[in-house]
Amino acid sequence: MKLIEDMLLSPVIDRIDDAIRQARTSISINREDTAVRSVAEALKVLFNDHPYSRHPIAYDYKFIDMTKGHIKDAIDALRVLSLTVVAPEDYLEINLPFTNYVKVPIDRFGSGDVDIRLEGKVQTTVAIAYPSYDIMDLEGSFRVTVMNTILGGMGLVSRLYREVRVKRGLAYYAYSMYWPLGSSGVLIVMAGVRREALRMPLTSCSALWATPSFQRRS
Repeated sequence: MKLIEDMLLSPVIDRIDDAIRQARTSISINREDTAVRSVAEALKVLFNDHPYSRHPIAYDYKFIDMTKGHIKDAIDALRVLSLTVVAPEDYLEINLPFTNYVKVPIDRFGSGDVDIRLEGKVQTTVAIAYPSYDIMDLEGSFRVTVMNTILGGMGLVSRLYREVRVKRGLAYYAYSMYWPLGSSGVLIVMAGVRREALRMPLTSCSALWATPSFQRRS
């Protein structure tokens, strides 16, 4: 723990040029991954200008003029929200700056669609994002967790996989994810399809979850 504390409180920032090249390469590769890119773009639309919309893969960031000072400022701004240590010691002293979680209100959710065309890709990924219960609503979160498991979280026996992939043969894969975040939860349905046959799987995925039991309470 002491080593981690020292790295965070007194970081040695070196090889920044190598780090920037690696970060630029990682983002570039992920922007060409249809699944990763589709989720990033869906969050960007759903959450408008809220911090949740700012997935780095949704932006073609150039890392121009980034310095060691910028990295140091980012590290200095880090604050611990939650820290759990499982150890045999009865007492462990932790000297890291803590803070309380501050919920960032969402003024309104966005809607619409984004069509990103990546060259040389055989498969098209569809991502449908919808707001749901945040982590502060435990009862709602657990309900959606169970619903998501049935909808698309149980692999080969989930409704999405059986209805879209097995029964209709409309997708290479189909599943769903639920993230109960602090300011809002988000439910995402994913499907890998052929672009020339995009409309039918999109309609089928939407129909499976566009029911009152899947929607967020107002």
